[in-house]
Amino acid sequence: MSGGYSSDGYFSADDYTRPNMALEFIHSARRIGFSGAPTYPEYSLGIIQATAKTAGNVSYGYSPIATLPAFSLNFPRISASEVNDLVDFFENYARGQINDFTLYDWRDLTRVAVMFGDPKLTVTEIGWDTYQVTIPLLKIT
Repeated sequence: MSGGYSSDGYFSADDYTRPNMALEFIHSARRIGFSGAPTYPEYSLGIIQATAKTAGNVSYGYSPIATLPAFSLNFPRISASEVNDLVDFFENYARGQINDFTLYDWRDLTRVAVMFGDPKLTVTEIGWDTYQVTIPLLKIT
């Protein structure tokens, strides 16, 4: 296997052997793949904005720091091992919404710098060793 990280820190798939998966999340220290293809909804705009609550439980928000294109990857059927890899990647490498990473789509050979668009993951068990996951992402422009 060849290919590696370019000077900008993103993975380059030049001369890389195509794996048996639809897409990958790639961070400098970890990569995970998904065997099933996700559905792609339309882009919307996501605002990166800190929010908090007062002592009286009243929500408020700070001024937005950025507006980024947002989209979700909906995986209607993934395995428990893919969910475990996703949770590990989310918690230990992307660290929720802290670190960006590369989304590499093997179907059309595109790579996009993204970050998670929500501070939590929602995973629904739909059968034995079968889960449904929707992953909100923000495209870093």
